[in-house]
Amino acid sequence: MMMRGILTLVACTVAAHAYCEPLDYAGALAEVSTAPHYVRIVLEDSDGKAHQTCVFGGSLNLAIRLENGLLADRDGIKKATDIALANTERRFRFTNAQAIAVLPLTFSDADLAAAKAKLAQLSDAQLREGFRLMPWGVLHASFRRPPERDAAACALIEQGWSVGVTDIARSLYIDK
Repeated sequence: MMMRGILTLVACTVAAHAYCEPLDYAGALAEVSTAPHYVRIVLEDSDGKAHQTCVFGGSLNLAIRLENGLLADRDGIKKATDIALANTERRFRFTNAQAIAVLPLTFSDADLAAAKAKLAQLSDAQLREGFRLMPWGVLHASFRRPPERDAAACALIEQGWSVGVTDIARSLYIDK
């Protein structure tokens, strides 16, 4: 689903969530990796409707750079991270079409509800085991496609986990 118009992003601000702490949030924003971490945001479309979503911290950084005409070098990444961190409400307005395109909505409210329901039944130990990297955990196959994967990332962040995606397989993992 592609969104056009003005977007407002609101990153989560509840301290119980892994990427709501300033250092973790900053780390995800500045991360230059093929195995990036997610940040949870609320994406508001041009009609004012809010959509909870999760995007890679680097994608949010890229959108900020595109919006502000910053280069994709060390200084540009730092400036975009500083812009995000200076905004204590973590509300961002994007009008640049390229910036908007970097942050598409990949899952529906129903996908998020399904992921929350599925993951809420599992203990912390089952989640750690299910999303382990080597050998692969059993939960990877359940959240393979981007809509399910991104919805599961949001559900896990809401539970307090720090969540990333592997570089080649694009499978979810949770930091221990």
